[in-house]
Amino acid sequence: MSFKTVKLTILSQDDVEDAKKSQKELLKNRIVRLTNEAFEQGTLLTQADLSILLNVSIKTIGRHIKQLLEEDIIVPTRGNRMDIGPGTSHKAKYKAFFGVYRSLPQGVRQSCRTS
Repeated sequence: MSFKTVKLTILSQDDVEDAKKSQKELLKNRIVRLTNEAFEQGTLLTQADLSILLNVSIKTIGRHIKQLLEEDIIVPTRGNRMDIGPGTSHKAKYKAFFGVYRSLPQGVRQSCRTS
């Protein structure tokens, strides 16, 4: 395993404003910012990394990342970019597509292949 030094913004002025509104939104915004800052510097954080940086449990990080992904907000973590771990990946989308594909009548499926 190799490590790379990155510069991350642990606390920003936006965080101070977000903290006045909602702790949940503050945490979600910090997760997005930290993962994007690391990604822009050519590395990926794990959920464990985020847990340590933000002083919350890995389970809490996972729950927030799942909510962000459901909102179509991209969170580039090592688990979802490297397609490891229990997170939703392209495999789930692939299976969903072929579930619909298989339910189509044979003639429609045949025309899909030749299009």
